[in-house]
Amino acid sequence: MHMGVVPFDKDNKLSSKRVLTRQKLIEIQENLPKHLQEKGFDIERGERNSQAKHKSVTELKLQTAKEVQELAQERGIIQSGVSHYSQELHEISEQVEEKQALVENLENKAEKLQFEVSDWQRNIKRSLEGEKNALEVKIEPLKNLHEEIETELGILEARKNGTKREFEAVLDDIQDFKAFNDLVGRQPI
Repeated sequence: MHMGVVPFDKDNKLSSKRVLTRQKLIEIQENLPKHLQEKGFDIERGERNSQAKHKSVTELKLQTAKEVQELAQERGIIQSGVSHYSQELHEISEQVEEKQALVENLENKAEKLQFEVSDWQRNIKRSLEGEKNALEVKIEPLKNLHEEIETELGILEARKNGTKREFEAVLDDIQDFKAFNDLVGRQPI
């Protein structure tokens, strides 16, 4: 980092040696990163009393070339991965489209079958209603015949009871006559 400073001391004299002392520079180097971090910058303080040296242009170029080569290799790996996943995504998309077409086909078939079932139900209902009406038409004369038979049966039952009473009366008369005959036949005249 570079900064431009015009060093005035406490007496308003221009003097960099009195203002920018070794101790003051160390203090600035310590406090500046802290201040910038508080303001949201991502900056670190360098190591104190470090023996690190600046690299030569050749060393920097070699290191940069090496990093570029490593990044190119990583890029190739990533691109092959992207290509692989892109192919898989394409295959999955095709499978999804096939499945969607199959689902649509099944939904259409289900809709047709539902329509056919509804149609069959309507036809069966109409047929059953027709059969019911036909049976009712056939049953009506049978009901009338049944009523006539019941009436005739009532008449015949009444006749039977009347005939039975007459028969019993005749039997009583016959027994009375036998009893009378037995009585008359035993007595001399």
